Amino acid sequence: MRVYIAGPMTGYRDYNFAAFEAAQAEWIQRGHVAVTPFDAGDVVWMRHFGRRFDGATDKCDYGDPLLREIFVEDIRHLLSAEAILLLHGWERSTGACIERRIAEAFGLDVFYECEPIPADEAEQLRAIEEAMGQATVGVLDEDEEC
Repeated sequence: MRVYIAGPMTGYRDYNFAAFEAAQAEWIQRGHVAVTPFDAGDVVWMRHFGRRFDGATDKCDYGDPLLREIFVEDIRHLLSAEAILLLHGWERSTGACIERRIAEAFGLDVFYECEPIPADEAEQLRAIEEAMGQATVGVLDEDEEC
């Protein structure tokens, strides 16, 4: 499956690159193709500057003319996917909220990331799952909250 990863970026250190990179690596490890807004930003940055976007040194915030171009590329990436993964905090992100609405309008599967479960709680949940013979931890239904 091809999944587009959306989440908060503005106001985060390095545009929250670490969270996107971790989610992307996890989905790739599961055998999926995972793309992020950074992939879209790289397309635009290569076109204009001949190099990839570096969130630590490059800036592209609301009001920057390049952000519009990057967002168009984001939507191309999103609509080439079969699903969207919304990272923790997505609901406070203007861009991620827009991407979610587009994904829903075009029938993409919607997955939500929650904050990691502490190890001791995760172990208790695994024991419950085994006792019940079913998974109780995993992807949330779209009407559930983290």
